[in-house]
Amino acid sequence: MRLRDDAPRVYLVMQSTYGFCFTLIVTVNLIYQAATVGLTAFQLVLVGSVLELVCVLCEVPTGALADLVGRRPAIVAGIALIGAGFTLEGLVPELGAILAGNVLFGVGATLTSGAEQAWLTDEVGETTAAGLFLAGARLENGATLAAIPVAVLLAQRTITTPIVLGGLGLVALAVLLAGVMPETRRPVGEIVRLLIIEPTSFHCAIIHGKSPVAVMFTTFSFPDFGSSK
Repeated sequence: MRLRDDAPRVYLVMQSTYGFCFTLIVTVNLIYQAATVGLTAFQLVLVGSVLELVCVLCEVPTGALADLVGRRPAIVAGIALIGAGFTLEGLVPELGAILAGNVLFGVGATLTSGAEQAWLTDEVGETTAAGLFLAGARLENGATLAAIPVAVLLAQRTITTPIVLGGLGLVALAVLLAGVMPETRRPVGEIVRLLIIEPTSFHCAIIHGKSPVAVMFTTFSFPDFGSSK
């Protein structure tokens, strides 16, 4: 299957691969942190709080960055950072490494937040993108279900195996996307408009209690905090 410059196929491969690798990780991640690393309840809360703080602080800056440099670089960098963060966490069973890994995860998550949907819409148009979103969701859900038993089997060897393999898989996905992902750049006027409007919209969402981080704790899909990158 030829992927280069084929936006629909690239999107479907990205969704299914991300779903599989991310689920490999999160299936055992909390068990790893609590049972293997031995984090206390306070330390577990600290890890989650650091992740949420990083996401809140980075949401607007990474949105502006994606508008300036393009969605493709943002998606590639974001997936690579997420993979690197989890790989670090799996390889170094210490609180400091887990905190550092979650900082990378938070930055990567905000870089990809909403960017993959916006990128696909720019490439194929809203009508075609709507059907691809549904197809991508089905593939991602299937990959998620397939990854759960695989993660359990891999964890029988060592509990870090699915975490490290999932992280490396995400880094490999980022490398693949860097080589095959097309991008049609938007007009300068539209970029300027988004840079002016988006921060205002984000702060309004925060004021009304719609934290962009909440989705991360309820889904295995691409972290999507409601941004319109």
